[in-house]
Amino acid sequence: MIVYIAGKMTGLPDKGRGLFRAAAERLREDGHTVIDPSVLPDGLPTAAYMPICLAMLQQADAICMLPGWEDSPGALVEGSYAKYQKKIVFELKSAACGGKDTSSVTADAVTPSPQGEGVAAAGRETKDGLA
Repeated sequence: MIVYIAGKMTGLPDKGRGLFRAAAERLREDGHTVIDPSVLPDGLPTAAYMPICLAMLQQADAICMLPGWEDSPGALVEGSYAKYQKKIVFELKSAACGGKDTSSVTADAVTPSPQGEGVAAAGRETKDGLA
């Protein structure tokens, strides 16, 4: 499956790239092809990133929402767009992949939402109730 990674970048040290890299590594280990927007170069005008990211997301089958995505206007747009496009939407249940232990970023650590209708994770409300 082709998976796009979405999460908060603005305001984080190194734009949160460590978390993106750890998630990408584990998703690849699980056999997925990963599209990682954190590899985009710094220095573009802020408004230039979203069209690029949405073009990347269009090529994915699913979107992986990183911990803290709720605080990112860009990740909110990406998640909404993915749901609109009926892509699989899932969220990491733990931020552990941001450190040395990346064992939580596996197929067992995510909860796919049916037909991309809500971001499902432990204790989060989705369209169909609590995940």
